[in-house]
Amino acid sequence: MISYIVQALIVCIAIYAYEWKNFRSANTATKWAFSLLIAGSIFLWIYMRVNPLLPRLGHLFKYIPF
Repeated sequence: MISYIVQALIVCIAIYAYEWKNFRSANTATKWAFSLLIAGSIFLWIYMRVNPLLPRLGHLFKYIPF
């Protein structure tokens, strides 16, 4: 399980680096998609870090499979 998480992080970092290199020459749709991808990743990271401190928050995200 830990190795799967590490692999996912490496893939995400590689995608971010590749997209960030081409970000300035990208079109508007790609910029919006990339920005939403980063925002969603940051939100999920913060949620997973704060979740043990806020167990009651879990019912708001019961439809999102983690």
